[in-house]
Amino acid sequence: MVSFSHVVGESKPGTKIFKKVLNELKRGGIKRKEAVYIGNDLEKDIAVAKRLGLKAVLFAGDRNSLRNNAKAKPDAVITGWEQLEKVVD
Repeated sequence: MVSFSHVVGESKPGTKIFKKVLNELKRGGIKRKEAVYIGNDLEKDIAVAKRLGLKAVLFAGDRNSLRNNAKAKPDAVITGWEQLEKVVD
């Protein structure tokens, strides 16, 4: 499931973009703790996802992809997409 801020009319760290996805997950019978959110911003992605009960993975592939501006603690950190399979197993 994908949600875009320009479609829902609110940018991160607002929760409207997350709640659209959470509603779809619920309709599909998927619990929040079973879902994985991947983001590159500790404040706008990871902190919000954790607060909403999602597993949060920080993508830190390169300097441009990592915005280290908060104290949020991700469940995992990946530096390449090939590592994602190990995180979600």
